[in-house]
Amino acid sequence: MPTPDTPSGEARVRRWGAGGGVVLLVGVAVVLFAASLQVAGSGGAPPAGATGETSRQTAVDGGLSTVPVTAPPDAGTLTSAGSETQLLIEPVAVKPLAELPPVSLTEPVAPVPGVVFGLEPLRSVTAGVVQDGEAVPALRVSVVLRNDTPDTMNLQSVQVAMSVGAEQLPISGRPDSDGRSFPDSLPPGAATTADFLFAVPVDQRALVKVCVTYAAGVPASAFVGSAPR
Repeated sequence: MPTPDTPSGEARVRRWGAGGGVVLLVGVAVVLFAASLQVAGSGGAPPAGATGETSRQTAVDGGLSTVPVTAPPDAGTLTSAGSETQLLIEPVAVKPLAELPPVSLTEPVAPVPGVVFGLEPLRSVTAGVVQDGEAVPALRVSVVLRNDTPDTMNLQSVQVAMSVGAEQLPISGRPDSDGRSFPDSLPPGAATTADFLFAVPVDQRALVKVCVTYAAGVPASAFVGSAPR
């Protein structure tokens, strides 16, 4: 016969049912919490190698679906080219080529050792320069080049320009088709001459400047003076 301190079978069943229900509810809560962590973790960080994308959880038909979301590109400096990331750099203004201190129209100039430029006396001409169907006054500029170096010089980059007046306004010009021209190269110890025509009005010849550029990165040789009318 059971004692008062020993519960009967029916009482033990009722007590186990109440306690077991609590344990069952706690277990279900733990399982649901773990499942929510797994779902959140699967959609949080983008996979390795992905750029500019993330993901979000969206309810679809009562469930959860992972939807990729593309992030807007940075308005700043980076752009993707293939598998490489490149930095966009703003263009930088390029300074004009420097000039050597100007000399008179009759002096020689050596922009680099052994390369000597000079000018023959400027000549006033009208033939060869035509504007609007008429011949106009022009200056013939004859540039003399002497190679005092031990190497053959490449002359394909030589350029001649002219400007006039106190404001140094540029004057259009071209090689003289009836005159001499530079060869492509010049051997050591040799000299050569090329003729150019510039359409300079007679009233703008009080101050002219002739600039001769030998090669990229070499300062231009400048000749300044008064031209014949």
